[in-house]
Amino acid sequence: MTSELTAEFYENLSQIIAKTVSGELQWKVINPTTFIYDGPSAKIALQEVPQGPGNIYFFEVIDSSGRKQLEISGVGSTETNKRLRELFFSIRNYKDAKGLAFLKKIIE
Repeated sequence: MTSELTAEFYENLSQIIAKTVSGELQWKVINPTTFIYDGPSAKIALQEVPQGPGNIYFFEVIDSSGRKQLEISGVGSTETNKRLRELFFSIRNYKDAKGLAFLKKIIE
């Protein structure tokens, strides 16, 4: 990806993170290492894969007919992997906070 396209992707990721943190984007937990946003016209998948001493993150955008429109991974790019990790933990933290709020309602 060119540096211009990479910058655009990072900007898009920042917007996705902000919308995740605000609760605007609702992600489904497929398993502990995979999240899916199932929007009206597309799906976004984010997966964490253990590799060596750390983890690698994979990001896919799939259109409504099931075709991959974008596939990006953190393989070979520390910065991309770091930003995908930030999205992953934004989703996880939002889910944890919602779960704890639910638990609090139960025990009050």
